[in-house]
Amino acid sequence: MYNKKTAAVLLCILLSAGTLWGCGSEQADSREADKTVSDTAPGGRAGMMGGSGSTEGVDRNLELTGSEVDTEFTERDREGTYAADEADDITLNGDTIQSESGSAEVSGSTITINGEGVYRITGELGDGQIVVDAGDSDKVQIVLDGAEIRCETSAAIYVKNADKVFLTLAEGSQNSLSGGNTYTQTDDNTVDGVVFSKDDLTVNGSGALKVTASYKHGIVSKNDLVITGGEITVNAAEHCMTGKDCIKVWDGTFSLTSQGKGMKAENTEETEKGNIYIAGGTFVLNTEDDALHTGGSIVIDGGSFTVDSGDDAFHADLDVVVNDGVIAVNSCYEGLEGRRVVVNGGETSLTASDDGVNAAKAKTEEEEADVPGGSGDGSMDNDTEAYIKITGGTLEVDAEGDGLDSNGSLFLSGGTVYVNGPVSGGDGALDYNGGADITGGTIIAVGSSGMAQGFSDSSTQCSILQNLTESQEAQSAVILIDADGNELLNWAPEKNYSSVLISCPEMNEGETYTLTIGNESKELTLESIVTSNGTAEGMGRMGGGMKGNMKNGQKPGHADGEMPEGMEPPDGEMPEGMEPPGEI
Repeated sequence: MYNKKTAAVLLCILLSAGTLWGCGSEQADSREADKTVSDTAPGGRAGMMGGSGSTEGVDRNLELTGSEVDTEFTERDREGTYAADEADDITLNGDTIQSESGSAEVSGSTITINGEGVYRITGELGDGQIVVDAGDSDKVQIVLDGAEIRCETSAAIYVKNADKVFLTLAEGSQNSLSGGNTYTQTDDNTVDGVVFSKDDLTVNGSGALKVTASYKHGIVSKNDLVITGGEITVNAAEHCMTGKDCIKVWDGTFSLTSQGKGMKAENTEETEKGNIYIAGGTFVLNTEDDALHTGGSIVIDGGSFTVDSGDDAFHADLDVVVNDGVIAVNSCYEGLEGRRVVVNGGETSLTASDDGVNAAKAKTEEEEADVPGGSGDGSMDNDTEAYIKITGGTLEVDAEGDGLDSNGSLFLSGGTVYVNGPVSGGDGALDYNGGADITGGTIIAVGSSGMAQGFSDSSTQCSILQNLTESQEAQSAVILIDADGNELLNWAPEKNYSSVLISCPEMNEGETYTLTIGNESKELTLESIVTSNGTAEGMGRMGGGMKGNMKNGQKPGHADGEMPEGMEPPDGEMPEGMEPPGEI
């Protein structure tokens, strides 16, 4: 039984023949090899089939309509200071605690703060706990100033009740919080973090905090988790930081290492909540699961990110919006994933073992259960509410799967995009189920030719998709020069490729350009908005589902799909002379 990748390989082999510039059925006669490439691909999958999909009627401004992303920080959130003469001192002495505060009660190695105020904590506690159990309107500030707290059976800092708690890291201080391997629940709350808060929690200040969670999570808030400063290191058995309603970051330095997720926000009862908003900060994330994960949306307005993830780097069930910042994803399964992914600015580079950018609706648990493990859904449905939209910034993608993959549409109106796409025949630099419009910006996207797609003819900016029958080596430059000798594009892809898609604002209908790929050059006359070097009549959009697309909620694995009807090799064997040359 052949899987869908094998089907794609067979399709590519059936199509490949002729010269470097050949493609599809037009290459059957070698006499066509020297013709000027000015064919407009009117339909199907561009390059093989052009861009037949349409974006007509698609609402291009759906992002964040389903999320209430809180971007506000109070002055007290940000300031991270305290009045020393107003603070009550709490001193930790190994297994005992000293406090003269009238709003705190000591019982053995546990101190319970039951009133509003500022509490400065110093010293070391070998197995004990700071508990906040104040009034509903009380604001409590805990200042860690050289504090080391370990609690073997629960949270080192446990907020049972308050209006809001500020965990302030005193200037120049080094602080650490840690927990044991199991927790004993003492009330109706399921405590599952070294820092656990039932109410709003803000971490601020300029000191350092190290959190070690041998069990479950590092820092947990069941309402808002707000961080505005400090040098924060978290090592967690599961998630480093979670906020039910939101995680908001103004600034700070973060080193997050987890066997689960780095940052997670999710509210299943109020689905407009459960969002992540980041205005700034420096982040180094090394996670076995998603680095950033939300049941809502992720908005990045700034910050610097270095990410190594065993799953997705940035995953949102609703929207991922990058407005600014520097994002470097060194390794992940998928880079930016949401129902809608929008890049308005910043500098983003993604290295992914599957899709670089993926726009797809998140699957419910029931839908995931209906799909065999790792088989992929092979869906070709056009989700009219899903899209990838790029309006500015720089986006560079290196993907083993699709470079830019949308279950709906794709819009490019600004910015600069480079795609080092797949070498496998079942994937493409671009993959979309609806339409793909380019109205501005610059793109150079390379990858395999078997499933290549270009832009739709509803675009307003010219584009060229050139499929090759001979793979080009990595670092073979793609260069576009206009009739006056001006160099418009010049880029050396980092992987082998057999398909090139280019567009830039300087390209105009009716004009002739010289496209150089490696050591080969060709003159191209742009007779239409979408220019391609051939079509494969009757292929429709078969390629889009050939690979058994693994969308939101699905993990790597081989597709178990069968060969397309009419393409099954006899007796389950490849036809004689059609064996693929090694692995693709």
